[in-house]
Amino acid sequence: MDQGVVASLGESLRIYVNIAIYGIDGQRRPLRATLDTGFTEFLTLSGRAIDGLGLRQAGSSRMELGDSSVVYFESYLANVDWFGERRQITVHRSESVPTIGMKLLAHNDIHIRAIHNGTVSIKPITNED
Repeated sequence: MDQGVVASLGESLRIYVNIAIYGIDGQRRPLRATLDTGFTEFLTLSGRAIDGLGLRQAGSSRMELGDSSVVYFESYLANVDWFGERRQITVHRSESVPTIGMKLLAHNDIHIRAIHNGTVSIKPITNED
C-alpha cells in the first residue's frame, strides 16, 4: 500500500505517511505524520490535536532522547486505522509535528524512495515473506 510521500525541506528530506485516527466520538479523521525510525514509541500529537480528538489521558512516560536527556511526556490512548483494522495505541503529547515511531511500524516492510516526491510503501510482514 502506498500511503506516503517524501518531501524536501530545504536540502533535507522528510517522510510523510497518511493514516487515520479516531476521536472519542468514534469519527475517523485523516492524519498526516512524519515517519521517524529513531522514535521508539507509537505516535506523537500536539496538545491541540489531542484535545480536538478528546483523547483520554493514560499517564505519563519517561523517555530518553537522542542527546541522552530524559523527558516526560503525557500519554493518551487512541485508536488508529492500521491496514483496515482498528488498533489501540499510546499517543505522546509533543508540540512538534505528528510523528510515527517504530512501535507502530513494527512487523511491517517499509519501502522508501528517498527522493523528492518519492513514494513510501508500508505492508505487513507475513509468514510467506
